[in-house]
Amino acid sequence: MTPLIDRTWELINVGLDIMSKADKTIEVDLSVKDDYKENFKRLYDIVVQYMESKENPLDRHKIASIIMISIIQTDVIKSLRKEGVFVGKYILATEVGLSYMLGELNDKLECKGVQRLEKYIFPKAMSCPTDYFRIFYRNLYYAHNNKEWNLNPLDIAERLFLLEYITLEKNGIDPSILNEY
Repeated sequence: MTPLIDRTWELINVGLDIMSKADKTIEVDLSVKDDYKENFKRLYDIVVQYMESKENPLDRHKIASIIMISIIQTDVIKSLRKEGVFVGKYILATEVGLSYMLGELNDKLECKGVQRLEKYIFPKAMSCPTDYFRIFYRNLYYAHNNKEWNLNPLDIAERLFLLEYITLEKNGIDPSILNEY
């Protein structure tokens, strides 16, 4: 599991670098890698308990959800501003989780001889002008900050699966080519 955690930590560093260059009021704390690692392992072990086959590794959707929650719980990024709500770690969590998932998806597509995808296609909200990426990370924020809702890795993984399914369909790729059973 350590190579997976190290690979995701590298993705976090890339995201942090981009975000801290864009906003000088962001404080990055790379000393929390061990905390991230412990959160990741704890969540991974919990999710595995719910799987029918505990011998198989978790799929990319569940891993991405574990990455997202681990980033949120680790506080690798903070705002130096005193006012307003800081959603930076939720944006970072979403970006890194999706980046991991897209890389894994593209590896599978390449093995099947299918074109690689550049990005996910997000659905368009029907009742407001807010883009779905923003809706997604705001929902992470609300779930994390509402004790009754909480962050559920299986719920997040299901949303990620549907996002991937929509993207495949919109790119003319039959999602069933990825079936592993």
